[in-house]
Amino acid sequence: MIGRLLVDLAHLLPEVVLEVGLAFAPIVAVFLIYQIWLLHLPKKRVISMLTGILFSFLGLVLFFLGLEIGFFEVGVYLGNMLGALEYNIILIPIGVLVGFSIVIAEPAVHSLANQVDEITGGAIQKKAIYGSMCIGVAISVGLAALRALYAMNLWWFVLPGYLIALVLSRYAPPVFTAIAFDSGGVASGPMTSTFVLSFIMGAANTVGAKTGVIGNIGDSFGVVALVAMMPLITLQILGIIYKRKTRIADMLQEHALEDLSLDWDEALEDNLDDQYRAITATEDAAETVDNGKNDTYTPRSDHALLTEDLEHAPSEQIHEED
Repeated sequence: MIGRLLVDLAHLLPEVVLEVGLAFAPIVAVFLIYQIWLLHLPKKRVISMLTGILFSFLGLVLFFLGLEIGFFEVGVYLGNMLGALEYNIILIPIGVLVGFSIVIAEPAVHSLANQVDEITGGAIQKKAIYGSMCIGVAISVGLAALRALYAMNLWWFVLPGYLIALVLSRYAPPVFTAIAFDSGGVASGPMTSTFVLSFIMGAANTVGAKTGVIGNIGDSFGVVALVAMMPLITLQILGIIYKRKTRIADMLQEHALEDLSLDWDEALEDNLDDQYRAITATEDAAETVDNGKNDTYTPRSDHALLTEDLEHAPSEQIHEED
């Protein structure tokens, strides 16, 4: 077992190193050209960036070696075992579970979700992106398992699926449509392509051997197309739901502001009425006080008036009265 593993590793290592090196070469070349002619970054920073590129190179080499040696073999074995069962219809729900969980292992999915969450300021959360992509990939792997069991034509799934995605793009917010089309690419990454494809290939090979249909192995291909298609639908549906919830929240906020404005107007009117009643009561009280002062009997004033009359009366009249 270990000897076979070492043989496979020795056989695959040069190929994987060459493939990863060819992928990294243009990036490193462009960086060096810009560094020499334009950037002129400090030497310490250049060494740090080149160290990061080296670690990425080694990580990808180990990653692809693990996929080729481990995941591919496990996928084929699992597909063969399930396809050989008498009730191999169980391949569909297991495929759904595999698709739901495998997308979380894709590094590009995490990168996309983090960028969306950062750019939108948390308005579109990572959990929503993960959930939509998991559901989409789960449905796509279930459909691929259905094709492998019943030799169904790929056009029956791809054509209606992309038509639905195009129709949804008319109603989904533009940002969700853009994210959906990007998610289709990142969902069909190396983890999905290697494990899911080998899983469906093993199942289709076993089912074809049982039914005598040699060409049944061809039904295993097309799973990557389904995986790239379904997130377009699920994420745009998420966008429509998000748009509707946002609209409902805006309406509720608008109604709340209207109710608050009405309450404020009513309170202001009540306050003005209270002030008016207070001012009227004050004026009435002042008027009553003034009237009371004018009607008050003062003996001193009557005596003064009598004295004034006696002073002005003729002296003869006074003596006659005496």
